[in-house]
Amino acid sequence: MKQPGIRRKVVAGVILLSAVSFLLLGIALSLLIFRSEKAHLLALQREIAVFAGNEMLWDIHELDALLSVSAEHYDKSRRNGQSEAAFLAQVLASRHMAHHNILDELSLLDVNGKERARLSRTAVFFESDLRDFSKADEFILPGKTGEIYFGPVLFEEGISSPHMLVALPVLDARSYTVRAVLLGSIRLNRIWENAVERSIGIAGLIFITSEDGKVLAHPDQSVIYRNTYFKPKAPEGIQAGLNGEKVMLASKIVHVGNRTFVVYASLPLREVLALSLQTLSATAVFLVLFLFCSIAVSLFAVNRLLRPIEDLAGSARDISAGRLSPTVQLDRDDEIGELSGALSTMTNKLIETIRSLEQRNELLNNILNSLSHPFYVIDACDYTIKLANPAARFGDLTGCETCYALTHHSTEPCRDAEHPCVIQQVMEVRGPVRVEHVHYDSQGRVLIMEIHGYPIFDAEGNIVQVIEYNIDITGRKKVEEKLLLSEQRNRAITATANDAIIMMDPDGRVSIWNPASEIIFGYTEEEALGKSLHDLIMPERYREVFNRGMEEFSATGRGGAVGSSIELTARRKDGSEFPVELSLSALQMKGRWHAVGIVRDITQRKLAESRILESLSEKELLLHEIHHRVKNNMQ
Repeated sequence: MKQPGIRRKVVAGVILLSAVSFLLLGIALSLLIFRSEKAHLLALQREIAVFAGNEMLWDIHELDALLSVSAEHYDKSRRNGQSEAAFLAQVLASRHMAHHNILDELSLLDVNGKERARLSRTAVFFESDLRDFSKADEFILPGKTGEIYFGPVLFEEGISSPHMLVALPVLDARSYTVRAVLLGSIRLNRIWENAVERSIGIAGLIFITSEDGKVLAHPDQSVIYRNTYFKPKAPEGIQAGLNGEKVMLASKIVHVGNRTFVVYASLPLREVLALSLQTLSATAVFLVLFLFCSIAVSLFAVNRLLRPIEDLAGSARDISAGRLSPTVQLDRDDEIGELSGALSTMTNKLIETIRSLEQRNELLNNILNSLSHPFYVIDACDYTIKLANPAARFGDLTGCETCYALTHHSTEPCRDAEHPCVIQQVMEVRGPVRVEHVHYDSQGRVLIMEIHGYPIFDAEGNIVQVIEYNIDITGRKKVEEKLLLSEQRNRAITATANDAIIMMDPDGRVSIWNPASEIIFGYTEEEALGKSLHDLIMPERYREVFNRGMEEFSATGRGGAVGSSIELTARRKDGSEFPVELSLSALQMKGRWHAVGIVRDITQRKLAESRILESLSEKELLLHEIHHRVKNNMQ
């Protein structure tokens, strides 16, 4: 029953894997083809937009250059007696202008901005038709800057014919000052047509907008008539076009003097997708054929692969049932042959492992039985002892089933602060804990035990059992109590002593500073501990001598003052000096020498001695005087 199921799963998996793989491959190829076509078409659009913009720029610059040359010859024409109207007619009749019919009208403005002459291809102007440009940008900007000014694009009413004014300064040949302004009206129809007459693909087109987005040139004149504006979100890429349809857009910004135009190359997205679909169709046919061939080859390979695996599965079922008989040995040089050999080897190793586990179990039991301290494995739910070594049974109490009954002779788990429950603490911290308990041995004697608890987790991370390991610390506790009493006695002695008791470590730093030291020297215990003793209480003039003595003491534990009492001068915190009596002893701890000193303030004793000496001196003088007078009287 299992073999057909395995086959169906493998066959279904192979077919599904092949189909999904080729589906993903098709999607990836589709994206790559679309991106490639998109990049190619976008580059083509960009190239066409640049070419259209450059051609528009060339036409305007050619006209600009012609007008500039004409402005430079204005002085010459005037010297030759030519009138302003004749000069304008000569410029308007130039071969370039006559051919393209670009320059529609010319005017010459004087230094005050008034027209001195006006000439048009389509109209005749009289003196009354001359205009005043003194406040217009067409006159002000060229007059001030000396540069060419391009006016905004304007449309004639009714026909939407685009015009743009161009103003050039006419400079004096000697002073290079502006003496007139040449004003021309450019008809942009021909320039726009040259720029937008190109096509891209089937429905692609070129159009031009101003800097603020107003459409100035478009193959469809109705777009211009409707006063259309176009401001894309990005200069390039796929986005909404003029009519809202998704298009792929490329642009070229063209700067004409002080004016900026944008040339757009627009191609409908549907046309881009259509070009990609043609390539994808051929690719899809190839992928489908290749998919069927792949599935057929895979099914043949699956059949050859599953048959020996099914034989090995039968051997595995025998092993799982406990029948460790020799497995099927397949004579093959591939992975299945290796699997067959590995299964046979695994069976042999399984037999060896079972024997090894039995030996390890015996070794573990021997180790637990050899432990001198009680060892338990306790159920975390009901506190029953699941495993215990002989040291944990305390003689006749082997019938107890719970930890609290065995160790505390109690009928319920430990709960008070004196005997915290190890199992409860392990459950709370989910880690090892250590507590101290009072236990009773089989004779009822009190034992102080240090209990170590360790959690045992199951596969879900729940604590199911707890290991307890008990160490008898009764003797150690007695030693600790003796040490505590000794320390308390020492502290009481040092705290109540009237003399300063100071201990210095091998580095010359204070390690003990009793209350009398605070009174005598003025430093608190917090201020003195860890500080250099010589820096605290030794006058500056004696430090070098004491430092040399400290070196000898640190090395040998000997010195001139060790083991004796000496008188010397000490210094208080306030800097005052006073006489002291020092009794110094050496103490070796951990191989290093420490010094213990008892310091007594002998200021009062010194004063008393001084007074006695002074009294003796006075009495000696008195006796000497009496002796002298008695001697004189006797003579």
